[in-house]
Amino acid sequence: MKMQADACIGIALDGITDPVARCTDAPEPEIIRLPSPRPHRVLPPRDPGERALGGDAAFASLDGRGWVDDGPIERRPVLEMLERLEQTASQSGDTVNGGTGDLIAAHVRAIANQPSGRHILAIPDRLTDVGQQRLLDGMHRANLATELLWRPIATLLGWSLDLTPHQLATLHKRSALVIHLGFWTIEVSIVELEVEEANGRQWLTPVRTGP
Repeated sequence: MKMQADACIGIALDGITDPVARCTDAPEPEIIRLPSPRPHRVLPPRDPGERALGGDAAFASLDGRGWVDDGPIERRPVLEMLERLEQTASQSGDTVNGGTGDLIAAHVRAIANQPSGRHILAIPDRLTDVGQQRLLDGMHRANLATELLWRPIATLLGWSLDLTPHQLATLHKRSALVIHLGFWTIEVSIVELEVEEANGRQWLTPVRTGP
């Protein structure tokens, strides 16, 4: 598979470090890891029609520091917003202009620093269909082409890049136990493994059957 330069932006969306990598093909396919901005918080819009601020812009805003006459706006931690994706609009405090999915999209736009191309988000294994749809809706409204990838699948794909062809071959039709040690949750996933050949080399194909 040949990718266009800067065609893919991958983000491990954990709400804490949210590492970002960009795939390019100049001169050879490679992954460029981007520096992580500070902080992982988003500043909601004050008025209808305004955009939420993420990354360094959220940190630098005077609004978020409370240095304005009509009261401060609280910066929202990204980790907290990931949890709110599962809540109803009334529970999460969503508004038409500042929904949880829209605020996370503002964060993704800020740390990716590239609105074009595909944004591949590695998401928590426990995120339900409701949470996924709210996230995708927010990304769509921000005009960010987005695909979701389960976190254990992303973990195995990254791990497999350093394996030799012989090591990859031994994984075919086997299972893997993937454990994510979060800050207050632990995710445990069992993933079936298949090895396929494409473009003259072998690739690990993890198959997720459930959390």
